[in-house]
Amino acid sequence: MIKKWDGHDSIKWYKTQNPEEPSALMNVNPVKNSYAALWDEYKAHLSSVPLINVVGKILEYYFLASADTD
Repeated sequence: MIKKWDGHDSIKWYKTQNPEEPSALMNVNPVKNSYAALWDEYKAHLSSVPLINVVGKILEYYFLASADTD
């Protein structure tokens, strides 16, 4: 994570607990692309109607992205 203030820069590691080694920390990127954000939204929804919309967006993103690489 890079922060700027008063003409100075600061770099700080964004750490979280490593799921494979609970006693260890790992550096992660806190900025997510829209595809990763959709999956987080999918995991958080309990109601079926918003969930259907999120799944539709995930599929649309996946197929549009794979069509661009072909």
